[in-house]
Amino acid sequence: MIKHVRNMPATFTVGDLPVKIERRMLFFMLGIVPLFMAWLARRRRPERTWMEAIAAGWLYFLVLLTADTVHITGHAISARKAGAPMDAVYVPVGMPRTIYFDNDVPPDVHIKRSLGGPIASMLALAISVALFVLAPARTLFRELAELAVLGHGFIGLGSWLPIPGVDGAILLHWWRRMRQDQASSS
Repeated sequence: MIKHVRNMPATFTVGDLPVKIERRMLFFMLGIVPLFMAWLARRRRPERTWMEAIAAGWLYFLVLLTADTVHITGHAISARKAGAPMDAVYVPVGMPRTIYFDNDVPPDVHIKRSLGGPIASMLALAISVALFVLAPARTLFRELAELAVLGHGFIGLGSWLPIPGVDGAILLHWWRRMRQDQASSS
């Protein structure tokens, strides 16, 4: 996968960080997801016209996209602070991936890089909960705040799980490795 991503052109860059999105995912993100979100917006509030539902659906999509963006931004910041910056963001069909071409770093650097995403998501979750509580009932703002809670909550809480490919498993692996290294050097 790394070779494929290295040779893939950037869809766009954020600062000096290339974001590489598979074409199939672009179609999915810009076509299918907003249509589903429009359907959901209309289903939640049937009094909406289809144009209102399409507009609300796009806002739903952007709010949920923010959950992924915040998480990845947290990784980018923590990786830079750890001295091993991220080389790219790869977005296949499925879960976005942070890419490090030089992944030969000490365990504590892996841990620091991995912590950034979950911490950023948990902070965004706290802000989203506050906005949800403050939002007037039956308003679009309340719906968007509710989606933000769901998006940041799903990513923020789910990222701590020790599932392969998720931050929790990476943290657990490198924490164990660091402990083994410390024990063997004692």
